Amino acid sequence: MANAKDGKKTNAIEILKSLGFVARQSNDVAAQTLLAVLGLKPNAAWGKAANPLCGITPIIEFIRESYGVHYAPNTRETIRDEAVKHFVEAGLLLRNPIIPALVMLLWESINGFLPELLQKLSVLHYLQSICPVPPPMDPNVPPLLRLVLAPAAPTSASVAIVGVLGVTALVLYVASRAVRRLEINYGTE
Repeated sequence: MANAKDGKKTNAIEILKSLGFVARQSNDVAAQTLLAVLGLKPNAAWGKAANPLCGITPIIEFIRESYGVHYAPNTRETIRDEAVKHFVEAGLLLRNPIIPALVMLLWESINGFLPELLQKLSVLHYLQSICPVPPPMDPNVPPLLRLVLAPAAPTSASVAIVGVLGVTALVLYVASRAVRRLEINYGTE
């Protein structure tokens, strides 16, 4: 069993090196993390690799259970800094996008209940301005509710296009700032 564990770890290190990871990024910790991320136990074939979504603590537990290497709970930062961060930078792993997606979905779903000024802060408002198809309003709706549910006055198509392009530029700017914070230092090794 020890040979299978060592062989699998050696294979993982070779794979990381062939992908262009430098020595510090293709060490034992990175190899064990790669095996955990792929869900590969010592005797499993490489063709059985999976892509389970897991966090740092499940990675540490998988390494302990499958490879017998015990990492203390306070070594989460070591796993994150020596392996996961570099895997994310290389595109081997993706961060879970559920939180930003939920915020965007929530904002867009309550758009119809917002005052006119806040409706204009929604992508949906500008898309509806470009392709206007107003939803029908039931004539039996009480006047107060009709006032709340009234859609904002559509903007002109040119302003709507500029608005959508502005939101796109803002998202790209925020993404570029996030990428700049990632540490990539090719000169250390």
